Amino acid sequence: DDPTYGSRTHSYVGRVNRDIGNQSNLGIIYADQEHMGSFNRNGGADYRVRVRDRWTFSGQAVTSQTRNLDDSRSSGQVWTQSASYSDLHTSFWFNYRDIAAGYTTATGFFNRPDVRQPNGAFSYTFRPSHGPLLSHGFGVYSQRTWDHNGLPLDFYFDPDYSLNFKHSTNLSFFLSFEEDRLRPSDYSALPRNVDYHSNGGGASFSTSPGPALAFGFTGYAGQTVNYYPADGQGPSLVGIASDHLNFDVKPAKPLDLSSSYEFDRFSDPATGAVAYDNHQLVTRWNVQMDKAWSLNFIGEYLATIPNSTYTNLANNKDVFGDVLLTYLPHPGTAFYIGY
Repeated sequence: DDPTYGSRTHSYVGRVNRDIGNQSNLGIIYADQEHMGSFNRNGGADYRVRVRDRWTFSGQAVTSQTRNLDDSRSSGQVWTQSASYSDLHTSFWFNYRDIAAGYTTATGFFNRPDVRQPNGAFSYTFRPSHGPLLSHGFGVYSQRTWDHNGLPLDFYFDPDYSLNFKHSTNLSFFLSFEEDRLRPSDYSALPRNVDYHSNGGGASFSTSPGPALAFGFTGYAGQTVNYYPADGQGPSLVGIASDHLNFDVKPAKPLDLSSSYEFDRFSDPATGAVAYDNHQLVTRWNVQMDKAWSLNFIGEYLATIPNSTYTNLANNKDVFGDVLLTYLPHPGTAFYIGY
């Protein structure tokens, strides 16, 4: 009974890019998706300029035209501009993004229209001349978001401090202070604009005691926004406790094994009841038989265990396996067989 049964969607994407000087370029892009008289068309230009090996400037301007199946139409533009700087001690970058309310793309990733969003990061690194500590320093990331009516939506402020020792040993500490404002246009269950204040902190440690072994651990705890509330409810704050463990080992020269496990628990701040748990176990095996031939295997276990009182997420437990055989006689020519 679906009127779109048997129909086809056609997607067209084209890009031209031209290098100019050293590490600089200009480009144009066009992307189009057509379906039963409806369409979504995007086109724009972008650039990247490298100045004196310290400064980098980049930007893009894109416009979209959309006609939906019900013949409704929309259009909008996206403008982005970035600048970054880096030297031995100082590094920073700044980005500004302006996305119109009517902008959308069916051929790319896009998550939020009608925003003006500046964000950036700054870091300073001290480099001792001797001792086991190779470098240490602080950094901060910040972001502010408004809609086109001037309504403040989000604010993020995330400082950190990192220490880097010999033998590829790293230790870092980080905090997050966040404010989110969601509107009825974001979630229909919200009767009005609602502000959420969340924060948290954690630490990360990694080391490689030898060329054949490396491991690391990251722990984080705090509060965040539950963007998957129970049916008929709006988002709410939940507690989060997250642990991430990764392990890399190279038992023989042609064999490289990498595994990671992440566990996230989201809970109700008032009662401590579990809202939902996430498990993610990933293992990657790579066998480099010779210079041209390699075999890769990736196995994944992903699980979400929800409490329907707090979330509309489904109970899922999935296992994935991928195998890829590669023949790479020289860069630019490759043959793949995968399953």
